[in-house]
Amino acid sequence: MKKLSLVFIICLSLALAACGNTAKQEVKQKETHTEVKENKESSSDTEKKEIIKEEAAYSGQIDGNSIEVITDSETMALQLGEVEGIDWSSIEEKAPVIISYYKNNKGQNILTKFEITHSQENNIEKSSQDAAAKKAKVIRTEGIYTGRIDGNSVEINTGNETLGLQDGMVKDFNWDGIPDNSPVIIEYFINNEEQYVLTYIEMKMEKQEDIIKAEGAYAGKIDDITIHVNTEMETLPLQIGNVKNVDWESIPENGRVIVSYYKNENGQNMLTSIDVK
Repeated sequence: MKKLSLVFIICLSLALAACGNTAKQEVKQKETHTEVKENKESSSDTEKKEIIKEEAAYSGQIDGNSIEVITDSETMALQLGEVEGIDWSSIEEKAPVIISYYKNNKGQNILTKFEITHSQENNIEKSSQDAAAKKAKVIRTEGIYTGRIDGNSVEINTGNETLGLQDGMVKDFNWDGIPDNSPVIIEYFINNEEQYVLTYIEMKMEKQEDIIKAEGAYAGKIDDITIHVNTEMETLPLQIGNVKNVDWESIPENGRVIVSYYKNENGQNMLTSIDVK
């Protein structure tokens, strides 16, 4: 009987020991799986933070969600990700760009930042302005340059109206070299915001054969840029233009004067000189 009890106790001890080992193995396996999972997640997070930045040439849009660029080593498709607010159609093909991106778990390139080089930005702006000028009706006329309004616009009097013109599209023009009240030829258009945009300006150089001389009675100033002279045939409105250093107040009303002038393309009389008799 004692032997049977001893055998029973030994078997029970062995069984309990086996259960303990099994439980430990299960816990160990569970911990191993958890650790692998955590390692994978950690690896994934690290992968997303590995941002690659390089220069490329813009090739174009593949679809609404991706673009194609050409780097030094490959042609690359990039998913736009969270990059928004870029007018892709305005970017010229093969334009130099700088891209920042990462590879996700599926090996896809996800764009995080897209930069156009400074020279390309200027080209886009110029192209947009040129396109706007071509689309709008360009008006060519003559007038009198009366001076600058501010750092971005000038004033031209055409005789019919005084125009405030934005001058951003006019490049390499020496504004300091043009005196106020100079006769000029201009080209401009009206944009979608009803702004007058100057595209071209040149100083009007009158031809000597076009100069007309007439004698008449000085009738006074109409405004800051125009005088009246009564000839035997008509009353002449004359835009002062480049005529300087004349004390208009000292000329008596109906005083006899000899004027030289020419007609511009708009039929306006542009004064070139005045002599008081």
